[in-house]
Amino acid sequence: MFVSGNTSPCHYSLHLFAKTNESQHAGIVQKLSDQALKSGERVPATLRVWAAGVRTPEVTRRFGGLKLGKTGQIEVRSNLQSVEDDAIFAVGDCAYIVDAPVAPTAQAARQQAHHLALHMPAWIDGRPIPPFAFHNKGAIVALGNYNGWGTFPGGTIFGGGWLHGLSARLGHVMLYRQHQFELYGALRGSLSWLVDWLEKFVRPSIKLD
Repeated sequence: MFVSGNTSPCHYSLHLFAKTNESQHAGIVQKLSDQALKSGERVPATLRVWAAGVRTPEVTRRFGGLKLGKTGQIEVRSNLQSVEDDAIFAVGDCAYIVDAPVAPTAQAARQQAHHLALHMPAWIDGRPIPPFAFHNKGAIVALGNYNGWGTFPGGTIFGGGWLHGLSARLGHVMLYRQHQFELYGALRGSLSWLVDWLEKFVRPSIKLD
């Protein structure tokens, strides 16, 4: 059995904000109404972003008999097997590697999926799956169509302005297309790219739903 899931960082934080207007869960933001941190410090800024963290979808709690972490992630060994059942594997946001936790990012999920795809045939034949090792390749964030930022594994940051922001956005697009090609193959991946390009001419500039 394979389990892979997406976390929902916004649903829980927006619900909490609507109900109480303060964070009692993270223990960092004291109250949003007066924009004060727990330490009493206030950060002067026109725009503030509240990062409330992530939670695993409720579906992981419905499996029964699987040990879960504090955020609902399935606890797995270093080879991505559940600590409770060797026949259950978990990857991505819903997997918590007990010995070497990794951030719940698309990069980690992709590497874990490749690891299992490579070693699963041998496991079916009775051989063990080796431990998974995460290799940080940096991160890229695209801010709409106007800017972008990226960071290399060593911590070097690039982005902002016109040229560096463009390079970050292009890098983000290429990573997304690479993911599509891996999922759909060359032909369907190319068609998906074409459809997305054509959609830009008919899609409204703002969301209507």
